[in-house]
Amino acid sequence: MDQYIKTGQAQLKSQVVNDTFKLPTFAPSLVEKDNLYHKLDQTVDDDILFTRQASVEHAINQNIQNHSVYFIECILISKTSWAFITQADLFVQNKKSIDDCARERRHEYYEKPRAFMIDKSHHEKSWKELVVRWGNYEYLTLGGYAGLMYGTRRRAFLGSALNNDVVDIIGNDREFEVLVDTWWRFPC
Repeated sequence: MDQYIKTGQAQLKSQVVNDTFKLPTFAPSLVEKDNLYHKLDQTVDDDILFTRQASVEHAINQNIQNHSVYFIECILISKTSWAFITQADLFVQNKKSIDDCARERRHEYYEKPRAFMIDKSHHEKSWKELVVRWGNYEYLTLGGYAGLMYGTRRRAFLGSALNNDVVDIIGNDREFEVLVDTWWRFPC
């Protein structure tokens, strides 16, 4: 395993084909040595209304717990940049019958998770955020590190509005692959 970490390559266990995933140069210092990451390609199960749980509240909590566990210490990878996520908030969309604070989804429905850097504004202020969209869930990243895929430049961020250094590092990358620790797919 150490050879994969040192060379920046990790074997994808979930693939039949012998594929490797190039990890960013941060991997040895931020990711535990023996961790493998894979692309999260699981289809979302966010239809809480059709569950057979004892209560809707219990069903919501269980569903959110089942999906949220993937995103702490996940890695978002794009063409030239990466982000290592340490904190996130979850928002439910398009389910006012379940959550009266749920906002209307104004983007495509993604059955498989996809991450984006999006532009936000309120009144005359504007900023950028990193979000993971998966079905009717939107995970707003609140903390982590961002860096260049091929280089050593990286910066920490805290809060939903990305600081200028992080925006500069991410550059023109707008869409990201979502990689999660393989442990979540193959628990002990």
